[in-house]
Order: sequence, then C-alpha cells, then structure tokens
Amino acid sequence: MNNSDTQSIPDVNQGKAKFVRLFEKIFFPYTPQKFLMELYEKEFFYGSGNALEMLDDLPNKEYFEGLIRNSDLRFPTLSLVSSGKTLHYKEYTEIVNCGGVNTIYVKKKMIEPHFANGGSLVFNNVHLFHPSINILKEIFNHSINCALTGVNAYITPRNNKGFNIHYDNHDVVIIQLEGSKLWKIYKPKEPLPLESEIPKSNPPREDIIFDSEIKKGDVLYIPRGFPHEASSVKTNSHHITIGLRPIKWIDIIQSLISNLNSIPEVRKSVPLEILNDNKLLHDKIKQFLSSLDDSIFPDTIDKIFHENDYEEMASDAPLEL
Repeated sequence: MNNSDTQSIPDVNQGKAKFVRLFEKIFFPYTPQKFLMELYEKEFFYGSGNALEMLDDLPNKEYFEGLIRNSDLRFPTLSLVSSGKTLHYKEYTEIVNCGGVNTIYVKKKMIEPHFANGGSLVFNNVHLFHPSINILKEIFNHSINCALTGVNAYITPRNNKGFNIHYDNHDVVIIQLEGSKLWKIYKPKEPLPLESEIPKSNPPREDIIFDSEIKKGDVLYIPRGFPHEASSVKTNSHHITIGLRPIKWIDIIQSLISNLNSIPEVRKSVPLEILNDNKLLHDKIKQFLSSLDDSIFPDTIDKIFHENDYEEMASDAPLEL
C-alpha cells in the first residue's frame, strides 16, 4: 500500500478521522453530514473519478484470476449469473466429503466457458478475504454509522449485462475498478422498501434520471427502491458494490415490542371492558409505553446489533447489480 494519506486506504486502527477523509474523497464534495442530509435514501450520486486514487489498493482482475486459479472456491464465495438471473448453485458446484463433513465447491472447469458465453461472475462478501475491501467497508461504518455493510465484486464480459432491471431493498455504493458499464437509473415507485420485503419484479422503465457510462474510478450511489439496470460495453467490466444495511426505526420499534415480553403486566389478559372500549384500550396502551423501564432501551439496541450482524444476514444469493 502507498504511504500517502491521499492515496492509501487507512489501517482500521488509524482512527475515525482518516475514514471520514476517505469518505469525503469518494463522495466529493459531500461531507458525511451533508451526504446524510441531502442524499442518503433520497437521491442518487455520481462522482467522476472520485475513487481513482484508491484503485491500487483494491483487487484487480489479476487478483480474482489468481483466486480462481489457486484457491478451492467454496459456495457461496462465487456465484454465476446468466441471462439476468443467478444460476442455481447445483448447476456449477459439487459436494466433497472430507472427514465426514460435506463441503460445496465450485467446479472450476465451468467458470471460463460460462464467462466466454456472456455470463457474469459474482464474488460474494469480498470483505471477508481481502484486507483493503474490509477497510473500505469500515469507512461507511465510521462515517455514516452504517454498521451493517457487505461488499461484493462483479465481473461481466463486454457487451453483456448481469441482471435485468430491478430495485434493491438496501442502498448500494458502486466503485468501478476496471472497464466500464452503462447505467440507467429510474425514479422510485416503491418508497424505502425493507429487506424483509420481496422486491417487485420487472419495475417499469419510467422517468429515467440517470443514463451514463461509468468508467474506471467512478462512484455511483443508488438508494433503495430506485429501479436500475447496467450493461457492459466495449470492454469487460469489473466493479464492487457496497451494500449499506443500517439500523432503521422499524428495527428498534420491533425489538422494543419483542422486549415487552419480559414485563409481567404485559403478559396478563386484557379485561373485556377494556376490549370493548377503544378509549380505555388506547389509554392503557399509552400507560404501558410511558411506564417502560429505561433499562429496556440499551438492551434493545444491543439486541439489534447482535441479531442483525452482517455475517449472520449475508445471503447466499448475490446482490443484483
């Protein structure tokens, strides 16, 4: 890695200030505060060349070629995508029994012909095995308190697309590492979809708000719910996608409700006279809420962080980008 602050991705131990400075390079001219106020969950962002200075520290095609050549790739580290859909893992994997333990391995002989025939390669959770990618993930943790993020890498052959038009139920940040890709983004029809909701298929191509070629070092931010599609052009395309999974108000409220189980008064049956009187019922609920012990709140936050840990919620399927 380079020693210059302006070019090197900082070590995780170097403190929040360096992460914030790098965030400000990625989203120039936005500070984290301005990003949260004006863009986050509201508008897309495009930064031409904003990530050029950090590309030397990020994995290139040679890194992934070496990974394929020299590593025993296990599913779901690598997924294959063709004709807009993720292939079922049984189509390109085999189960190997070692010492009584079954492990799912990717059939390497299938990777090259798959790519040659227009299929895309998706490396899932790259932050788990590439140090610089993991540090890149930490940038968002420290800058905008997005504690739950994951990073995938996408390699698409020229004149092809990975996925059909769709929207995601989480925000994403794209950094183009090599080649280029034509991106189209449309106005959202589904406001702030939740991860628990299945995205509607084939959203309409209406009200296009971005139509441009993303080149090496460019940055693109797409809020959840914004329909988009991307296709490579004259060269192979290689980009990484950072999936932002913050704690939402609904997470806190649902956890609070779950923690109410520990209060004996809440476990009692509701008297019939209260059930038959909306005003009494409303007043009783307000009484419960106002009398909650303050100790329930720190327990709730701690529970959310543990239950929504990214490593536990990482899906076998790649992010559709």
